[in-house]
Amino acid sequence: MVHATINGIILNCDDSVLGLQLGNGYRLEKKHLDELPFKNKITDGEGKLTINYLGSQLKDEQGVYFICITKEEDYEVIPPELKPGVRLTDRDIMCESQIEYYKQEQMRYLHKVFSLLHLFKKGNIGFVQMFFEQKYIALGFITNNM
Repeated sequence: MVHATINGIILNCDDSVLGLQLGNGYRLEKKHLDELPFKNKITDGEGKLTINYLGSQLKDEQGVYFICITKEEDYEVIPPELKPGVRLTDRDIMCESQIEYYKQEQMRYLHKVFSLLHLFKKGNIGFVQMFFEQKYIALGFITNNM
């Protein structure tokens, strides 16, 4: 069983998108900068936002916030079979191809959703990057965290 967490900031939008239902388990949420689990990936060494996110920051009485897309779910992977004479690589044991396939399917879905959103809102609504965290215990004792 893999536990997947997907997060990202939606660019160039405001609170009006919070009511949208994106489907496939995705939610839109208002999150303040200090609450973001990926804050260190969107700020520089001095804690300042990178240029990609400057135009998407919103402000309220608690400070800077963003409209974020998030999803958390568990999904199954098929572990490799241990057979005499069959050599397994670390990639096989960690089920990397199945985990990568899941990520690619999620990105395909998100690109489709954001392409459809462009029909309703003119501009650069979308995302710069999505942050995937996938945790899996291989063979019952090896922790894989991608």
